Amino acid sequence: MADMVDRADDRTALPMQTNWGAIWSGLFMFIGIWAVFDLLGYAIFPRAANGGIDVAWGIWSIVLAAIAMFVAGRVTGTLAALTGFTRVRHGMIMFGLSVAGAIILMISGSSLLAGFSEPGTMTRGVMPSLFPQDAWIAFGTLFLGWLGAMFGASSAAAPKSEVAANANMRQVHPAA
Repeated sequence: MADMVDRADDRTALPMQTNWGAIWSGLFMFIGIWAVFDLLGYAIFPRAANGGIDVAWGIWSIVLAAIAMFVAGRVTGTLAALTGFTRVRHGMIMFGLSVAGAIILMISGSSLLAGFSEPGTMTRGVMPSLFPQDAWIAFGTLFLGWLGAMFGASSAAAPKSEVAANANMRQVHPAA
């Protein structure tokens, strides 16, 4: 008689895999969504374009970050083609990469605008001056963006191969 294998006994743990293509795709999706709707925010709230930050702009920033991170996390989770917590891990890596990139861009952009010429002088006082009175808006934006990336990645569609495999799976039990 042919060997029969029970699917439940044949499961092996896969090593932790990181799909960097999915993470970078999610990052670029976040940048694209954020850039377009950030410019829309400048059109809606002209005071923010002139350097003033008000409550409406703060709410706009928080909602924009949460939605953009949710969509980017969903793209990352879908393209990762993995299941369970691995999708959430991919979303968290994409969020961390996005925040690190934003901090680097803010530091380099503010140093260029301030006219620093020496490399050692650009880090003095740059980050504390970005959000001095609006630290809660910055915190809310980052926190809800982080949650959006995790929920977006966890709600990503299951890979088609997994859905097809589960649909055609039949339990085979030995006869004796």
